[in-house]
Order: sequence, then C-alpha cells, then structure tokens
Amino acid sequence: MVVLSRRVKYIVLVLLVMQLPIWLMMSAQFKKMDFGRQQTIPLLPPATTSENLPYPPVKAPEIPSNPSSLSESELPRPTDLPDPTDPSDQLSFLSVPQSLQRFPLDPSSLSSPRYYVKSSMKPHVSFEGPLKAETLIPMSAVEHEETTVGCHGYPIEHYGYGIPYGLSLEHYYRYSTKNLYWNKCDSLFYKFAQFNKTLELPPPSVVGLIERVCSYLTSINREKLCKIFARTFPNTLQTTVQMLHDGTAYVITGDIPLMWLRDSAAQVNQYLPLAPEDPHIQIIIEGLLRRDMKFIQMDPYGSSFRLFMDFDHAGKKKLTEWDYRCGRTIHVAQHDYEPDSLCYFVRLSYRYWKTTEISDLFDEEWLKTVELIIDTLTLEQSHNELSSYRYPTLKPESGSKTCSCGLTWVGMRPSDDSCKYHFLIPTNMFVVVSMRQIVEVLTTFYPNEISIKAKASSLATSIDDAIHEHAVIKSSRGPIYAYEVDGCGNYNLMDDANVPSLLSIPYLNYTSPHDPEGIIAENTRQFVLSKKNPHFHKGSKVEGVSSPHTPGDNVWPMAIAMRGLTSSSRTEINTALEMIEAAADKSTFLMHESVGTSQPSRFTRPWFAWANSIVAEFIYTKLDDIEVR
Repeated sequence: MVVLSRRVKYIVLVLLVMQLPIWLMMSAQFKKMDFGRQQTIPLLPPATTSENLPYPPVKAPEIPSNPSSLSESELPRPTDLPDPTDPSDQLSFLSVPQSLQRFPLDPSSLSSPRYYVKSSMKPHVSFEGPLKAETLIPMSAVEHEETTVGCHGYPIEHYGYGIPYGLSLEHYYRYSTKNLYWNKCDSLFYKFAQFNKTLELPPPSVVGLIERVCSYLTSINREKLCKIFARTFPNTLQTTVQMLHDGTAYVITGDIPLMWLRDSAAQVNQYLPLAPEDPHIQIIIEGLLRRDMKFIQMDPYGSSFRLFMDFDHAGKKKLTEWDYRCGRTIHVAQHDYEPDSLCYFVRLSYRYWKTTEISDLFDEEWLKTVELIIDTLTLEQSHNELSSYRYPTLKPESGSKTCSCGLTWVGMRPSDDSCKYHFLIPTNMFVVVSMRQIVEVLTTFYPNEISIKAKASSLATSIDDAIHEHAVIKSSRGPIYAYEVDGCGNYNLMDDANVPSLLSIPYLNYTSPHDPEGIIAENTRQFVLSKKNPHFHKGSKVEGVSSPHTPGDNVWPMAIAMRGLTSSSRTEINTALEMIEAAADKSTFLMHESVGTSQPSRFTRPWFAWANSIVAEFIYTKLDDIEVR
C-alpha cells in the first residue's frame, strides 16, 4: 500500500507540473479581466473614459482627427476607383441642393436651434434587460464550454437567457445567444469606442441640416414643409436607434419594437449625405450594417429580429409550438422570407462606401454574409426542387404552385402579406441591382474571389432574362411589368405601396438591356398611377398607392413620396409635396403608415419611422424643385 501511495503521489506531481504553463497563462488572462464588472450583458455601453474602455487594454490604432481619412481596408484598391458621383449609381441626392448654398450653417443655431424640435415620443421598447426562461436547466448541463469574454470586455454566453426544462435537444439552437454580439476589435470598433463617447442622438450635423433646410423653406413661404422636415428627418435617430456595447446599432421600426432588416436600412438612408464628414453618423450606419451581418448569418430567411425573446415586455418566457412552426428563435422574430431584406443590406453597404469611400466594412464577415445571400437566392430559384423552407401562413406551407424559370422565389411581399404568385417582380429587380453592386465591390476589394463574383453575375443575368421572358405583359399602354408571376403563365397586375415596388424601379436603379430606353418601365409607372391598378385610390385630399392589409381606400404617404422621388416633372413633384402636407399628422407633423384619401385624419399606425425617413429624403432631394408660395 505504501508503494502504491508513493506511485500515486508521483503521478499527481507530474500532472501538476505539466499543468503549470496553462495555469500561468490563465492567471495572466485573469489579471486583464475586471471581475468587479457587471457580468450580465447590458444593452448599453458603460460610461467610457480613457481608464475604462469597453475592450481589453490593447493599444488601439491612432485615429486621425479628420473622420474622412479614417483607416482604409488593407485590401488593395485599384487606381480607377469608381466615381461616387457617377449618375448611373443614383447618388445625385448626396450632393448639396443648390438652394442651400445661400444658407450656410450658422454655428449658433446648434446651441439655440430655431426649427429643430426635441421629440417627446418615447420608444415602446425598453432596453433594461430581458426576462429569463421560466425554468432553467443548469448551464453545465447544456454547455460544457466556459463563458468567454469578448474583445469588447463583456461575456459571450452560449445560452445567456437560459433553457426551459423539458426542451427537446432539437430546439436548443433556438435559445442560443452565442453569435448575437460582434466580437472583433478592428478599426471600426475602435472608431465606435472613440466617437460613441460624444454621440448625441441626433448628432449636431442633423440639427444643422434641419436649420439650413428650414431657413430656405421659410424663405419661400413653405413653413409647413419645414415643420414636416424638422420632425421627420431626425425621427429615426431620436426614437429608434440604440448603440450596443459591441459597436453595433439596433434600430426598431417604430411602434413595433422589432428590427426589420429592410426598414432599418431605409430609415438611415437619408443620413448618407452627412456621413462623409460626421463620424457619429458613420458609427451608426457601420454599426447597423454589422448588426445586419449578425442577424443575416443567424437566419437569411428572417425579416425581423430582436435582442431578446420578450421584446415587448409582455411577460413571455419561452417559445411556443407556434413559434417553432414559424421558424422563430429568441432572436429571430419573423421567419417570413422576404428577400428584399437581404438586398437592403447590400444596398446600404454599397451606398455607404460610394458616399464616404470608407471600405473597412468589407472584411471576411461581409464576404461571408454576401456569399450566404447569393447562395440563398440561388437556391430559391429552384424552390420546388431544393428548398426546405415552409411557413404556416402560406397555403400550402411551401407556397402556391410555381414553375422554375430563373426567377428567385419570394415568400412574403415587403408589406409582410403573402404573395399570390411567388415570383415577386420588384423584389427580383432589386436582386438584380444588388448582385451588380456585389460584383463591383468584389472586383474592387476581393479580386481573388472569382467564384463568388461569377455566382453573383450569373444570378443577376439569369433573373433579368427571366423577368423579360415571364413578367412583361401586353396592355393598352404597351408592354408593362407584372407585380407577380408564377412562371407557369399566371400573373398579377397591381402594385403595393411598400418598397420595392414597381413605382420604385428608378429609385432602386433597376435598368435592363432588355429595356434600354426604359419604355416598359415608363408604361408600368403610368399603369401603377391609374385606376387600372386595383390598389390606386384617389380622394379629395390625396391620391396614391395602398396595400392590401390597410383599410379601404387608405393610401400610404410612403408611396406618395416615392412618386415624387422618381419623377422629373416639377409639377408632379409639387403635387406630391402638397399631398404630403395634407397627409401629415396635424399635431406632430409626422407620417403614418396609411391615411384616408378624403379624410387623412383616419390613419393606421401612429408611428412609422420608415415613412418619416422616406418623406424627409423626398423633401431634401427635391429641394430645388419646390415652388415658392
């Protein structure tokens, strides 16, 4: 027994010596960690000082004082970088309207603004923290890895909100929080860490632009347009944006406290003119794009997302059987496949680069996200044969019959309504534009990604060809585009207020070699704005395009603004602006989802940030065309 005891002691001693280097490394890591710091995952970063940065003590690269010269990607850039003012890119709205040249920014207006009004609206979402699952399985039983700390200094928990007892293993992934937060301390994160300390929502640049635009509008006796712009332009930043500790931005849609990929990208689009000179706008848009990447990588079929399950604080503590059937997780709020959501991410990425010439965004995560988008859209060209996607509100759950023809399948319209025929043409047009933009980015920053570039180019060509083979319909006006087709010969002639729409073809910058003069697109526009479109309504106050899920003859201010944005007629632009004035809420001067054509006070949704943003973009873009009163 004595001999055996000595052997055991010897073995134990050897094992201890072998573990010594590992203990030393762990000790060094522990010294870097602040275990006095709160170990829950807050949704707001703590107050940051030079002694308390939200990432480990790693020396950050020096950030130049000029925000427009922030560090560029290390990937090679060609000498013939595309001109960001190229009119073919539809970026003309980014230039300062000539009307504003007479109204330079008065620095005193930032401290005592004349027109800017602080919002009294409080978001319907609280960021104070989620409810845990009702009954938790001990963490050791569901995850053998220890919780790690991200480079931003906060824990990365694999099941941070717990697992209900009795949950089948097949559903564990629905409760995973492992990939919720960004964990990459690169130049964009360090920029966020610096400028988030001085971030105001909205930033002074937004207030300054409101003052300049309103000074001009009041000089031509358009005081009501000034009030509308002063409320709608900052609304997204005032009420829907939350910067998270990982440098990403969570942007809700308004009165529904969820983040739609589509809505959130459209909500910040009007701030692009300010981005080249304002690092605060930069970190918001960069943060939103990185939040999009995390969500898309979670579920490319998802349209809206949440930070935690009980997003509206209704007391929900676990997912239901209906949630399972709908493909939801604690972070995927809507699994109703709307591929335009993926296109909005590409569009904002592309336009942000073309506007600012900042390319740090194009890293391996962006490439991974884009490849997932391309593969998903390509798979859905063969929906019947290859796709496993099902959704319980579709009849049948795989969708109505389609015939594969080169178009990519769409589950839901951008209005969230189910498609009648599942080849939605405006969305397919949007995909063509997005693939072309991806090809340009890959050519510029990823020259070795020949395969991905070929897939994107092929997808754009095949869809564009299929649009003109299956979705061009004869009419009394000449050939027009259908809104939906099934590829088997059936089609749906209509348009919907939500973007992408047939009305928004020029806004999306869709063009085709099959319609070089734009004749089909112009014929389609005339159809959309006529009584032959079953969703076009005209009343004594306003006229425009509606949507099937809003009541009666209610039309959408968003569609009125889109009509003006896509028009070159000064008369039509000013008619649209007058209707926007009539549609604005009489007390808040904000936009609603829809309004009655003869009684605009009869509306749906009191707070719809996307509509506010697109109306503000309309006013700013067409400022030089506004008539004097």
